[in-house]
Amino acid sequence: MASSVELRGFGNEMVGQVDLPDSKSMYNRAQVIRFLQKQIEPPAATAPEDVQLLYKILSSDQQILDAGHAGTAFRFATAVKSITPGEWELTGSARMKQRPIKLLVDALRKLGADIRYLERDGFPPLLIKGKKLECTDTVEIPGDVSSQFVSALLMIGPYVKNGLKLRVSPPVLSRPYIDMTVKLMREAGAEVSVRENQYEVVEKPYQNTDLRVEKDWSSASYFLAMLLAQERGRLFFPGLSKSSSQGDSKISDWFEKMGMRITEEADGLHYQMDGLSLDTQSISLDFSSVPDMAQTFACLFLKKRIGARFSGCDNLNLKETNRLDKLRELAVKCGAKMLPGSHGELNFDPPEKLRELPPLPVYDDHRMAMSQAVFACNEGRVIIQNPGVVKKSFPDFWTQVEKMGFSVTMNQ
Repeated sequence: MASSVELRGFGNEMVGQVDLPDSKSMYNRAQVIRFLQKQIEPPAATAPEDVQLLYKILSSDQQILDAGHAGTAFRFATAVKSITPGEWELTGSARMKQRPIKLLVDALRKLGADIRYLERDGFPPLLIKGKKLECTDTVEIPGDVSSQFVSALLMIGPYVKNGLKLRVSPPVLSRPYIDMTVKLMREAGAEVSVRENQYEVVEKPYQNTDLRVEKDWSSASYFLAMLLAQERGRLFFPGLSKSSSQGDSKISDWFEKMGMRITEEADGLHYQMDGLSLDTQSISLDFSSVPDMAQTFACLFLKKRIGARFSGCDNLNLKETNRLDKLRELAVKCGAKMLPGSHGELNFDPPEKLRELPPLPVYDDHRMAMSQAVFACNEGRVIIQNPGVVKKSFPDFWTQVEKMGFSVTMNQ
């Protein structure tokens, strides 16, 4: 596997078709539903690594199950294995063992789950003895840590005795991901009622597993950022829709406000830049509903020498890496001046001149790798370490970048 990738940009229009992967967020929720219906099938060999990993964990009869860096797989599997007969040891990478799981475990225990911590209380790995769970009272879980905890609980609700009554205490971060879960559950035949932050799921098995998985908006963000940085060009995204149930589709409006022209057709979305350069000192954005997009826009603004006033980044340090801390480090490398801010904020004034960057680490974080590709735009050059990490969500990423006209050189 290559240890780094060198990207070199160009000064012409950026023109092409970006073939996106399926949304791993939607695909993994669909996999849980299909597994519970005993209808799960292997994903295609080209599917994102996280999708492959969750399939292996759900379908495996082995006692020890390793989720690696995949937080979605670990959280969803924690709930599913709690109602799957057998004894399961669920573990992960060194970073996974630093990511808290206590709130989900506590909620499952209120339903009667048999879960034990094998090392440090509140963190993976876990020993789970699967059994029938029962809801005797409303389960409450905070909404400001991970929406995946909420989604994991909701998806097993149809198989819990008496169904599931769940209250998510505000503030609720990443709410669109919870809405996506409810939508897919209903498409599968589940009866789910929602009243503000109260959720009720009827005990009734899923009836339909023919669920449509959309193309991935998160993956589109990197190419939209590159198009805006390039300032000139046209990109087409087959299968992408503005009416998506993915929360990250919100960024389409953001890019439109920044000067992109958007045309929607039956088979996808067209984006165009006509030489407009953003003439602004700083831009304020709230990422509370789209936390995975913070890296994309941080790198874009650093490249364009625009200041950032980002809020709603409260849970970024619970991701694959301490994303907020790493973005601050990257901003300093670029020559930006960091500004004070409260918890969950990223504030910097733009660099006077973008510094020549050293080889950039990615900290085993796929989004850090892909977002940093924007530095190659407009005849730029960047070296990004550990390029293989993109397999987690977008295995074909570097090939798609090369299709756009960038020079892509893999180095050992």
